[in-house]
Amino acid sequence: MNEVAFDFSFIKNNYFSDEAFKTLRTNFLFCDPEIKTVLLTSSNISEGKTTISVGLAFSLAEMGKKVLLLDTDLRNSSIARRFASGRGSMGLSQYLSGQAKLEEVLFHTSQKGLDIIFAGQFPPNPVELLGSSSMKKLLATMREEYDYVLLDSAPLGLVVDSAVTAAFCDGAIIVLSAGQTRARTALEVKEQLERSGCHILGTILNCIESEKRFGRKEYSYYYSHNSEAPKPKTLRHRVKGILSKLDGLRKPQADKAPEEKKAAEGSDATEADTKQE
Repeated sequence: MNEVAFDFSFIKNNYFSDEAFKTLRTNFLFCDPEIKTVLLTSSNISEGKTTISVGLAFSLAEMGKKVLLLDTDLRNSSIARRFASGRGSMGLSQYLSGQAKLEEVLFHTSQKGLDIIFAGQFPPNPVELLGSSSMKKLLATMREEYDYVLLDSAPLGLVVDSAVTAAFCDGAIIVLSAGQTRARTALEVKEQLERSGCHILGTILNCIESEKRFGRKEYSYYYSHNSEAPKPKTLRHRVKGILSKLDGLRKPQADKAPEEKKAAEGSDATEADTKQE
């Protein structure tokens, strides 16, 4: 099998990212043990789907699991460019179209237990390839060979490719970006996955800015090293906003109580005067 140098420095060199992915891994392992092929998708680009896919695959392999990372974003793949120095010209598109054998597109990475199939060249018919019997057969075969098969797919809010592939998977995870993902778009993605018959395992909320002790700020998952990531309001500000709204709801009730009490006292006094007369 081919080998490729893969860059995992965004986890290895960042304590907070490493801990975040370990937490994600722990939650992921609580899923049904029969769930082995999992698709990760998002509403739009730049929401963290690809890096979370890579980070989760690395974290699972690090604990001894045998993992295959399958790049199914045939339209705009970024895994090879960002993590493997542009390697991966041969990939899934060539295999599904019959231009390459499986052993030609399957790569070992520098992390023991983690293999990858890159997306390959952009094909003219990505939906047809991803929905083909060859794709279904590949997932069934890899499901028996690996503990987990993670599919980094195209954003479902933009193209339908992920919904087609999700029909062959055991489950799906939706990646959301705080301050960026629109609620309506996220609901549309959820509904499309449900229509495909794929079980939704949950969502990952990414790019949460949180204020740590001593004034230190960190971003959840990989955005701690991504300068282009959007910067939403801090968790503290969000909580303050919620509390202020709750206070606004409580004040009218609090003001109303004394008025009702005075009215009741006045009514009692009137009744007492009437009885005396």
